[in-house]
Amino acid sequence: MMKKLNPSLYVVFFAFAYFSSFAYAERLVMITGANRGLGLLLSEQFAQGGDKVIAVHRHNETPASLNSLKTKYPGKIIMEKLDLTDLNEVIKLGEQYRHKKTPIDILINNAGIYSPREPQNNTFQNLIQNLPQLEESMHTNAEAPMLLSSSLLPNITQGTEKMIIFLGSAGSRFSVDDNKRNRMGLTYVMSKSALHKAIDQAATDLKNPQKCLSQATCKDEQQVTMVGIDPGWVDTDMGKGSKNSQPETGTAEQATKKIYQLITSGTLNHTMSGQLINTSGQKLDW
Repeated sequence: MMKKLNPSLYVVFFAFAYFSSFAYAERLVMITGANRGLGLLLSEQFAQGGDKVIAVHRHNETPASLNSLKTKYPGKIIMEKLDLTDLNEVIKLGEQYRHKKTPIDILINNAGIYSPREPQNNTFQNLIQNLPQLEESMHTNAEAPMLLSSSLLPNITQGTEKMIIFLGSAGSRFSVDDNKRNRMGLTYVMSKSALHKAIDQAATDLKNPQKCLSQATCKDEQQVTMVGIDPGWVDTDMGKGSKNSQPETGTAEQATKKIYQLITSGTLNHTMSGQLINTSGQKLDW
């Protein structure tokens, strides 16, 4: 004869089953430039929060920083090599993920360069001498992130968040003051200004039902949130590029926390698409 179970056990079981239905759903987040600076800190922040991160880097050998992160957060870090100056590589990575039909919840285009580093060597007067740096800046800061985002659009529309984030630059706005203008390098400003306008146009395209990839995906495309976030001038390797520049936002850790909270707090939505915003979510006129 079977022993009758204590009724309190049924209560515990069903309570567990009920609250388990609200358990955290792991997101898949792709972050470029993930081996250092804000990219590395954002990768750790998302992994620590329970998400899985596709950490994109450009090195032939896996950076020690990402190996450490993978050890610290088992099963949370996937590493991908990608040279953003090679647009064919960008296309191939997009094809790889489209073929696997992997839903990507959030894409963070973080990777960027500032070259030449000193503003006095990065001017209109010596632009001819900086032609290689100009080409590299345009590829890395504008063309590649937009191409990667476009290539991964089918994956992003399958995700739950449907979010494409670009790290922008308030210093590359038309409305910036002269003090900040004098601290900026021309190659960087050209590339980031191009990115800002591309975000604006791409967001407009996504909202237009006549430009959808297909009628089946149209609704999902219109729900994509695409914004540029200005992290401020922080103490990363790139932020320290100019001896005349001082951090305006604070430490990289502080900026990372603000960006993470902005992305995950529910503040961002598709009605904000096309905007350049700061880490508080305020629109910046550019």
